[in-house]
Amino acid sequence: MHSKPVPLNQIAATMDLPEQGSPLKGVILLVPCFTCESTLRALLSIAHTLTQRGYATLRLTLSGSEAAAEDISGESFKRHLEEVVSLADYARENISKDLIIVGHCLGGLISLFAEEQLQIKGLFTLGTSFDMNNYDFEKRGLEEDDHHVITMKINEHLVRIHRDYMGDLDQEAILDRLNQLKCPLMTVFFEEDETLDYSSSQQILKSTQKAVETILLNQITHLMDSENESYYIGNLIDMWAQTKLNQIRT
Repeated sequence: MHSKPVPLNQIAATMDLPEQGSPLKGVILLVPCFTCESTLRALLSIAHTLTQRGYATLRLTLSGSEAAAEDISGESFKRHLEEVVSLADYARENISKDLIIVGHCLGGLISLFAEEQLQIKGLFTLGTSFDMNNYDFEKRGLEEDDHHVITMKINEHLVRIHRDYMGDLDQEAILDRLNQLKCPLMTVFFEEDETLDYSSSQQILKSTQKAVETILLNQITHLMDSENESYYIGNLIDMWAQTKLNQIRT
């Protein structure tokens, strides 16, 4: 694959393209959490697998996630959602309208709300919680500074985040969004996830009016940080994406 920056102001994203002359299946937009910038080893491996399978991939780095000490205290869920929408619009206008978004952890929830403003072929989440309790930073009992900024440890990262990062988002809003999805949704949880309690999300998804595909994988960690894990995930995304893009070949 060959890679180059996406030419969008104030958005950090890398475009990975299949070898020149290869038929293009579509575009996969990879949206990480704010503690997993686009150079996360798993995302690089997944992008490599997908470009080999004929997709263009876009790896987004949410604003603030490469700052010293992961300081996203000036960012918000709304701002990060706008970045996903802008990058998706760019992909549909300049690469292909056959677009699938893959969101990891909080990136999956951001992508769920971005979907409302987009026309995409599918949404695929990895280790994403749909339980608002997981995002209630204020209730974690952590100390705030005078500006209501909390410092917490996530996935071995120290992160500075404003207690109101999520804005007015609540559980009802998540349920409403799930029920109003315009595209197919696949949710993948990891049985050995050391970060996310997936059981509450599974119950929430069962209560929705939309049919949601759900897979629980064992022997895969939250960061998918072994080569075998990320390779497996990349192939899983490819097979699912082909069914949504009507490109299954026998």
